[in-house]
Amino acid sequence: MRIRFDAVDEGSNGYPDVVMFRKLRRELAKIRYYSATPRANRWTRASNLALFISLPLAAALTLTFDHVVIRSRSVDQISGVVLEQGQGIFSGVIGFTDYQSELWQRGQPYAEFTLNAPFHRTGWPVATSERRLPAQLDINYFDEPGTQSNVLLPENSPIGRVIESALTNHSDQEMLVRWQQPKSEVRRLWWGWVFSIVMLWILLCVLANIALGMTRIVWIVSHRRRSRERKQRKVHGKCAKCGYDLRGLDFHARCPECGSEQE
Repeated sequence: MRIRFDAVDEGSNGYPDVVMFRKLRRELAKIRYYSATPRANRWTRASNLALFISLPLAAALTLTFDHVVIRSRSVDQISGVVLEQGQGIFSGVIGFTDYQSELWQRGQPYAEFTLNAPFHRTGWPVATSERRLPAQLDINYFDEPGTQSNVLLPENSPIGRVIESALTNHSDQEMLVRWQQPKSEVRRLWWGWVFSIVMLWILLCVLANIALGMTRIVWIVSHRRRSRERKQRKVHGKCAKCGYDLRGLDFHARCPECGSEQE
């Protein structure tokens, strides 16, 4: 801040030092006023507390939404046929459903199978994780009615070995890995985590300040209403706190009903 000093003004009795000292005091008073920290009250303390509490709450909400909210679902699917060549020997064909083709001469159709590999993107307000669930096997045996869903084959099952061999020959190692993996594969999108936490933090701060503002308005309205009621009670000679009739008592006597001292 720029401080200006004039020489001598009228009314200073001709003392330049006195004028400069007065101007200096006024300028320093302005500096103290504008640079002073505002006094904290219950509302500013509540707003600051909400600002600090909302950050860990935003992180907790982001973690919850990551496990609960599914933004998109997709399924990678591969179908094929198991052929029986006799004497318990099987072979598999991927992506082949033409029953009249020459390939069916290699064996008798034994079963149809489908591998479904779900893929989920989770999180809110943006995606925070990508989950690759294990592939599920559905089998339809031609000599049995209906399709068996989510079939768990034994470790040394010939059907399982045929499906693995068919996937290997089809060069689809990703589907084979997802079928053999015991649990979901989760890939964290850290940019999504940071963005979600910041957005939820801002949202929680805004909501907290709106709630504090509405609470403050209600408090001010009720406080003014109580002040108006106290004034009206004083005018009618009643206790300002409980409304007891004090007419006939001393001016500074305490209220016999609530014990408050009258002004």
